[in-house]
Amino acid sequence: MPFGKHSGQALLTLPLGYLCWLERQGWPSGEIGAELALIYELKHNGVAEPLYRLLARR
Repeated sequence: MPFGKHSGQALLTLPLGYLCWLERQGWPSGEIGAELALIYELKHNGVAEPLYRLLARR
């Protein structure tokens, strides 16, 4: 995450509550907004779990 309270964290590790807040406020423009929206959808629908394994391999 490039800005805010969670600056420096991987997008996948952002709390769902924070992603919900961002969704209500409106996604930032550009690529970061698209990536945040994707992470939100994956977490909101409960399908982000396989991605955690990829994050752990880093």
